[in-house]
Parts: sequence; C-alpha cells; structure tokens
Amino acid sequence: MRTVRILEEASQEAIEAAAWYEYEQAGLGAEFFAAVDDAIDIIEENVIPLSPLPEEADDTDAKRLILERFPYDMSCRKKPS
Repeated sequence: MRTVRILEEASQEAIEAAAWYEYEQAGLGAEFFAAVDDAIDIIEENVIPLSPLPEEADDTDAKRLILERFPYDMSCRKKPS
C-alpha cells in the first residue's frame, strides 16, 4: 500500500472546490468529497497506474488521477526513498 500525504494547500483547494460545487447544487460538495476519498483510496491501494503530469512536472516524478465525475485533477508525488 502506498502512503499518501495530503499537503495543506491541496486540502484547502479541495475544500474550496467542494464549496463551489455545493453552491452550484446542494449536496454536490459532499459528493465531490466522496469522490476525492475514493480517489485517495485508489492511490493508496496502487490498483491502477497513475498518469504522468504534464511536461513541466517531469523532474518531480509527480503523477495524477483525474476524477471521472468531476473535472478535478488529483496529483501526487512519490514519497522520497
């Protein structure tokens, strides 16, 4: 199982995105958070290969998982060995 560390900036960004979705439609913010939780589980379990980030992030070895229902990008970086 992969260890996932959520940066404070990423957490704040997700909170702001959930607030925006909730403003657009009642209950949608909670559904967004559920999708984020599911994505984190997928990242932790390493069940699917993650997509590389665009070229500008190549030197970080960062990867991403794009949420299916929401146009939101879950990015992560390998934990240093």
